[in-house]
Amino acid sequence: MGTLLLFFFIFSLFGWGIWRLLRLTRDTVGKNSPLKVQRTYYVSAREYFTRLDMLLNYWIYLAFPLMLYLLVRTALLNLTSESLYIAILVFSILVFLYLYGAYRLLCLDMNYWKHTREKTLSFDPVDFSITVVAPN
Repeated sequence: MGTLLLFFFIFSLFGWGIWRLLRLTRDTVGKNSPLKVQRTYYVSAREYFTRLDMLLNYWIYLAFPLMLYLLVRTALLNLTSESLYIAILVFSILVFLYLYGAYRLLCLDMNYWKHTREKTLSFDPVDFSITVVAPN
């Protein structure tokens, strides 16, 4: 029974991915191409913060401190006093680089969200125009 559930889970994810790819292809080429049909785009907060790259960023924000804690915990148990200072320096640099990278990614995402929030883009291929509708 467990094998059947695992088989169903894996192939349902695969089927969902193929369906999404086919739907994307249907909306980007041929008679439904953005070069032939007027399109309007609006990104909601839910769509913006649950994109795949954002979800991976959240996972990295949570996983790296845990991995670093486990690395430090296992490494510091087996070190002598001479190499302990070097290990602490290396781990401190890693923590600083991680925090700086996470901060920069978060600043970049928040800056982009600030500029795209509550804005609607409309592409009209007949007029070759782009219209941006922003509140106030």
